[in-house]
Amino acid sequence: MYLAGQYAISIRSAFPERREILSLGRFTRAAEDLSLQSASDGRIMVYWQYWRPLSLRTRKWLPDMGPQNAKVKSIYSPDLKYYLVREPDDSPDHFTLYLTATGERLHAFPKVQDVYDAAWSQNSKRLALVVVPVGVSASNYHENLVVYSVP
Repeated sequence: MYLAGQYAISIRSAFPERREILSLGRFTRAAEDLSLQSASDGRIMVYWQYWRPLSLRTRKWLPDMGPQNAKVKSIYSPDLKYYLVREPDDSPDHFTLYLTATGERLHAFPKVQDVYDAAWSQNSKRLALVVVPVGVSASNYHENLVVYSVP
């Protein structure tokens, strides 16, 4: 049970010193869909209704990089050129790669039994997916780590 009706939401640095980067104001429980992802070059991605880039240096919103992406579970590449999404929303069985600038669907990865996580290399040239292959039984359970190169 939640007792608080409103929350003060801000983005803060923790190292080397604690300081406020940006105050997003006071919100009700609707703010549960707020999410953050790190990126390169002093930027982060902030999800609040859709994904938006924020400069940590200037503490200002950056221009949108393409069509508004309202898929909260997106996983952006560090250079923000691509993002991955687990699809479909209700019962994900694959990842799909999108181009940030246009929202174009570039590739749907093979269907699997379960999709767990994804991670990008620092240079955004490779991505790793953690999945359970189709047909894996409880008695022979295993997860696969699959690495792909991005053009």
